[in-house]
Amino acid sequence: MIIYLSMIEKEHQRTQFEKIYWENRQLMFWQAKKVLKDGYLAEDAVHDAFIRIAENMDTVERLSEQKVKRYVLVAAKNAAIDIFRKRSRQMENEICYEDLEMEPGNKEDLDRLGYAVREMLLALPDQYRDVFLLKYSVGLTNEEIGNLLKLTVSGVKQRITRGKAALKEKLREEGWDGNE
Repeated sequence: MIIYLSMIEKEHQRTQFEKIYWENRQLMFWQAKKVLKDGYLAEDAVHDAFIRIAENMDTVERLSEQKVKRYVLVAAKNAAIDIFRKRSRQMENEICYEDLEMEPGNKEDLDRLGYAVREMLLALPDQYRDVFLLKYSVGLTNEEIGNLLKLTVSGVKQRITRGKAALKEKLREEGWDGNE
């Protein structure tokens, strides 16, 4: 708490921040854990969110109490999504093949295919890539993704379908026809 308060110059803003902290930290943790599915990462997200809130107390102090609650929830969700994206990028580079019993030639093909798919996934527009990562890396349902990204379930399904089509087309263009 001292770290956050030291970031705020005005005494009345410090008092308001303390109130926001004590009233919303559990709710923010719940919101972050819903995205990240990990308590330790959720704590990190809440910490990042409180830093952002402290940095923006000039804006926060003008909000109504109801809008403050929405603001802190969005801050927690966005901080969690930022952590998720950062970890997803790191995890994309950590494919482990030791547990797979493969011939060396097949492993090389799989390595090349994994690299190609990873590069193609990163090249997708954000709207498709984010849905893919939330669906297949985090394991969220279409409904959870829709709630998180403010989309309908059919909108989520449509983005997944279009993203898959784009990936399949890119794989075909690169010569991966599924018979490798």
